[in-house]
Amino acid sequence: MPGALEARVGDLRIEGSSVDEVRHRLATALYERIHAGRPDQEGTGPRSLRDTATEALLAGATPHATTRVRSRRLASEDGTAVVELDGVRVRVPEGQVVDVPVPRADATYPADARAGDTGGDGAVGREVLVELASVRAALSPGFFLVDGSLGRPTGRPLLRVYLHIAAVDHAPAVWRAVLTRLEAAEVPYRAKISSSPLLFPRRDALVVYLPPDSWHAVDEVIAAGTGTGLLGAETSPFTHELAPGIGVAWEPEDDRPGRRGMSFGEHRTMAVATGLVGHALPGASGSREEAVAAALTEAGVDPLRPGRGLRSPEFHRREVA
Repeated sequence: MPGALEARVGDLRIEGSSVDEVRHRLATALYERIHAGRPDQEGTGPRSLRDTATEALLAGATPHATTRVRSRRLASEDGTAVVELDGVRVRVPEGQVVDVPVPRADATYPADARAGDTGGDGAVGREVLVELASVRAALSPGFFLVDGSLGRPTGRPLLRVYLHIAAVDHAPAVWRAVLTRLEAAEVPYRAKISSSPLLFPRRDALVVYLPPDSWHAVDEVIAAGTGTGLLGAETSPFTHELAPGIGVAWEPEDDRPGRRGMSFGEHRTMAVATGLVGHALPGASGSREEAVAAALTEAGVDPLRPGRGLRSPEFHRREVA
């Protein structure tokens, strides 16, 4: 392309008609090759590609059918309750609603409680737990997503646990092992796994999200994943490796325009691409390493430990048999 700007990742040549275009294409290439560890493949299709056969296998390997979402009862009539879910008013059968005991506003419902046992008067305004399907197969593009039976993460900061799965045939067994162990630990969590054969291998094939009161369960994930003998050996260099094929990282904290809502891998690779492109521009000073470190710091990332943000807590783990 005459007059095009150019960058390279290994033997991959990246071109663009503007600095911004090259930066974004470079970030995408870094994500696929460096973070996800994807080999060169032609015609793999978009990340949003769904495969119903793989999703069926993953659904069959999911050890629980339902999850619980905290909400508030807005109305009750004719055996149904109106609650708010993700900002939307929804009418659900009364049998899917559990009143949270009062007067403890911070109460959590016992793990062995059953939906339909109100434990109260069902008054409008009462805090409730709503029982919903745990599987949300299409919520995250290219991934099969599940919330734990005791609910999804609500506290911050979130800890991400990445597991490397090299082949789609290994995915259901690893998925079952990890989720079964998390369910036994009785912790809230969210997990997602690549849901198409065309999206393997990946260093981020399975991701578990743990809130502060579930951080200790990272050891359960490690024990379950390594116990299958099916994990790949590599981890993303942007994560902190805890075992072969298992890395952890904190959720990005970057409030700059265009950075909110980015996934961890997108956030880190965009910061690196910004530093590399900036260093290549006329008038830039310092080394390439210094430019990348500066871009990571500006993005709120510890340049020496890119799995951490500058404000992230230290991570300490205990061993689990």
